[in-house]
Amino acid sequence: MGRLMRLFVHNPRVLEIAALLPVKEAGSPGRPRENPEALTALAWCAKGAFPSMRKVAHWFRDEANWAWLRQTWREEYGIELNAYPPARKTLVQQLHRMRPLVASIATRVSEMALDEARRQGRFSGTAQTAATPNRGNVVVADGTVPKLRMKPETIKRLTADGAQPRKRNGHRMSVPNGHLYKEGTGEWVQGVKFVIAVSRPDVEDDDTNLRLVLDARPVAPGEGGEAAVSVDMLLGLREMCAQFHGVRYDGAFRGAHLSPLMRSGLSVLSNPGETNSMEARPLELIECGCPGRSHQLYSEAGWLCVGEHLDDGTLHLERLPGRHVTFVKNPKRNDYRCYLTVTLPCECTHRTRLDTTDEADERGLSTSERLRQFPPGTPEYDNTYGWRNDVESHNNNLDSTHYRGRLVVDDPTDQYLLVLAHGFARNLLAEAVYNDKRRAQATERAA
Repeated sequence: MGRLMRLFVHNPRVLEIAALLPVKEAGSPGRPRENPEALTALAWCAKGAFPSMRKVAHWFRDEANWAWLRQTWREEYGIELNAYPPARKTLVQQLHRMRPLVASIATRVSEMALDEARRQGRFSGTAQTAATPNRGNVVVADGTVPKLRMKPETIKRLTADGAQPRKRNGHRMSVPNGHLYKEGTGEWVQGVKFVIAVSRPDVEDDDTNLRLVLDARPVAPGEGGEAAVSVDMLLGLREMCAQFHGVRYDGAFRGAHLSPLMRSGLSVLSNPGETNSMEARPLELIECGCPGRSHQLYSEAGWLCVGEHLDDGTLHLERLPGRHVTFVKNPKRNDYRCYLTVTLPCECTHRTRLDTTDEADERGLSTSERLRQFPPGTPEYDNTYGWRNDVESHNNNLDSTHYRGRLVVDDPTDQYLLVLAHGFARNLLAEAVYNDKRRAQATERAA
């Protein structure tokens, strides 16, 4: 813990978070603050990295740690701290002041993460789009539901009509707030769902500590679900970073989510899963360049196929090779059209549009759902879809960091602040790891 705390203390990005907090003016109502806003920001960051607020407060209460912190911030930033460390209750009260600023904090954390990613060489180049981007230009995202400190059955019992409130030391205990979600394992969990976007560098180094958390957002009821919130998040990142070229996501994405991402110029890999897009369905009858010859096109499992009925009536599908995905700028709408070019059995080429057009939508034909840029079985999918392990590993780290694998706060806003704090702390660690590696490389070259 001591090494991480020293890393946080020396990083000026903590002070950028402190700059968002309101400063209490002298003579204003209320008890005067004993310490500046920088200490609140440091406590928030530490809370995201350690199991509980009790552990963070214990570090501050250590005389040697507090003396070192006072001297370090006085010398490096000119910040004066109180002679005595704050109590845990005081830290918790100060952290509550961050609730109204959660949106501003989330935006600033995302901006700093993108700045650090660029500094490390990610999202590089001048191209606006890329069908097969490098790993450093790809974002992997996923949804997760951190467990609450109470089981769903306990919450249901405590919130039932006529239930007696639980008390401790004469004070009423709060009950965690969240919704029920069914995980992929079939287990039901209760909490607030978050979508999280992560980036890894395009290097051979397999150090997972180089992951950067680019954004995290809660999924509130009525917002369209996990996939809709993820699309908004990814489109926001695309606006902030033109060299963000690719997305890797799970089967939660449907055609309605894939189409706007493709129109923004993104290469999106998503598992079709057990959906209607897996079934063979007719698309259109086309006339190719060969005189008097036509081809009936089908979709199957995200592939564009040519179909032919055999003598016994069975449908034989041939997946078309020579796949080439391109983006064409649409100046009228200031977005992109996404096209797929394939080779027909007669050696002619055929180009079809992947993002759903208004005409296709009127026909009830969601091409973005039935045809994928790179479906399972293509080298691009088989070699890069596994990058999603980065965000799944981060979500596991989020669960394992906190006490008994459960969030230690009950309010949804406090839960969001805690998820942001965890991502921010992981980003500071990634920055330190990257700097250490750069120094080690420079030492090797000098030797």
